[in-house]
Amino acid sequence: MADKLVKVWKKTGEQVWVLVHIEVQSQSKTDFAERMYTYNYRLRDRFNRPVASFTILSDDNASWRPEQFSDSLWGCSIDFKFRIAKLLDYRRQMDSLLASDNPFAVVVMAHLKTLETTKDQLSRQRWKLTLIKLLYQRGYDREDVIRLFRFIDWILVLPAELEESVWEDILAYQEEMKMTYMMSFERAALAKGREEGLLEGLRDAIKLGLELKFGELGLGAASRLIETDDVEKLKRLKEDLRCDRTLDELRKEYVSDPS
Repeated sequence: MADKLVKVWKKTGEQVWVLVHIEVQSQSKTDFAERMYTYNYRLRDRFNRPVASFTILSDDNASWRPEQFSDSLWGCSIDFKFRIAKLLDYRRQMDSLLASDNPFAVVVMAHLKTLETTKDQLSRQRWKLTLIKLLYQRGYDREDVIRLFRFIDWILVLPAELEESVWEDILAYQEEMKMTYMMSFERAALAKGREEGLLEGLRDAIKLGLELKFGELGLGAASRLIETDDVEKLKRLKEDLRCDRTLDELRKEYVSDPS
């Protein structure tokens, strides 16, 4: 199931469009390259347009770099190549990331520090505070600061007492910088928004996967399958779409009353 499908136009203004398929993969899988090929040809068949496939590898296995799927039989062959970006490669570029004003540098650092600090909550607290302060120092506008803040807050999860300490430090830092972007009352809204954003993203991904895997029948079944607010259940459904499951099997497991 494709994670993200984007329609873009050329800068030349030509009246053509292509599809950019972006897959974010957080675990090494032996069949991943074949799956990328499957997504590519199904998308091309569905939309009858050229498809460029890109993968962001956010796993923790430095040696896993799937870039190609090949197969052959009786003189017929397939050789499908796709582009990858391995986030672990940026560990050696932390100084450059810290100096960059590109918002995606903050995103990459947050991801890397999430991996590195799994067993060191105090270090994670320090990095969370450092990255949030960077948002104010980079001169981003208020909306960008809030969006990036939400991402950092979502990915660098801390125990309640350390979260409280980070929040107090940020409020004090805002006053010092005279940039009051985040207010105390917004804290609850952030938590709610984080959950709602995750639900929306999961539902969109599942809808696309159902359509690509089962066509109109899958799309017709989507509303019943994704009506739950249970995040873990939606995550399981998203993963099950990658497996060899029939639509009837998915209905029986994920719809309370499939009749």
